[in-house]
Amino acid sequence: MTEIRLSDQLRSNYEDYYEHEDSEWRRLGALDKASNIVSLCRDLPQRSVLGIGAGEGSILKRLSKLTFGDELYALEISPSGVKAIKRKAIPRPGDQRVYLAKTNNENPPSTLTAKS
Repeated sequence: MTEIRLSDQLRSNYEDYYEHEDSEWRRLGALDKASNIVSLCRDLPQRSVLGIGAGEGSILKRLSKLTFGDELYALEISPSGVKAIKRKAIPRPGDQRVYLAKTNNENPPSTLTAKS
């Protein structure tokens, strides 16, 4: 499995970033972002969609409502983001997975391995 290097400071900044309720501004921002993705990718195959830095999943949730992509995936470094995505229970047919970069306690920087 591929390893991703991430500084302790960056990991610390995002560790509990999404602990609080999903904010309305993220949902509103996702409306235009998802529309732009659909518009830019309309002529490309849309079987699988990977949200890199998916945050709390607002864009993937909107893409799901627009029936864009058969399979939706999220890659997020924040454990609180992953929890928020799972709470959304984004409805799309196909295989839905959320990947969290798991940290090892090594110095410096932390090594992250994507796991489902």
